This record gives sequence, C-alpha cells and structure tokens, in this order.
Amino acid sequence: MAKSNLGAYQTMVELAKSADGPVKLGLYVVAGGVLVGGTAVAIVGPAVKKGAGLAFDVAKQKFALSKSVTSTVFTISADADGGKGLWLHIGDTFTVTNEIEGGALIEIRGKKKNPWMVSSHVLENVSDFRIGDSEL
Repeated sequence: MAKSNLGAYQTMVELAKSADGPVKLGLYVVAGGVLVGGTAVAIVGPAVKKGAGLAFDVAKQKFALSKSVTSTVFTISADADGGKGLWLHIGDTFTVTNEIEGGALIEIRGKKKNPWMVSSHVLENVSDFRIGDSEL
C-alpha cells in the first residue's frame, strides 16, 4: 500500500475497500467495540460488583444503629450550629442512638426531623454529653 500525501484518508479508503464498502467497515468497527466492551464487562463486572458489595457491607456495619438505644437524656446548655442546617438551642434535649468515630447520631426531642449526625466534640462543648458516656 503506497501512501500519498492524503495520509489517514487514504488509509480509511483502503480499509473500506478491503471490507467491501464503508458501511460494512462501520459495522465491523461497531461489532468489534461491542465484542471488546462485552468481554471487558463480563470479566470486570463481577469483580466490581463484589467490591461494591463488600464496601457496602463494611459501611453498613460501621453505621448500623445499636439495638439498645440509650434512655439517657442530655440537655443543651449553649446555642450551637450542629451542622447541615441543625441549630442546637439552650434547653433542647436529645438522646444518643449511636456514637461513630467523632460523631454521634442523635434524636432531638420534639423535632419531627430526626435523627441528626453531630460532632461528638460539639455536643460535649454545649451539653452535658460526654464522649463515650452514652451507655451504648
């Protein structure tokens, strides 16, 4: 195959001729892509699903609510921003349903929107809550 100064265009024309036309060449390219893509999905798909399943299980275990919810009621003694739109006000009362690495899942009594994830350090600074003292 002698190349002229047309480069890639000439190569495409020669490939189309050897495939009996540009339409068939396009079909071969699509079929090859489907074959390669399908093979990759068949090989990699189960591994990705297994990895995602394991990651989900670990996360579920880490954030699973404790079966024995504490009955200790804590009281807010200073106004504070609890994060994500939650404002803690003096006199608010809450229970801790779970403590997770620097955070506490709390339910504020009298609020319809519960539970809230709040920093354990924030709760410790503005209430009578102490880290690790939630009887879980």
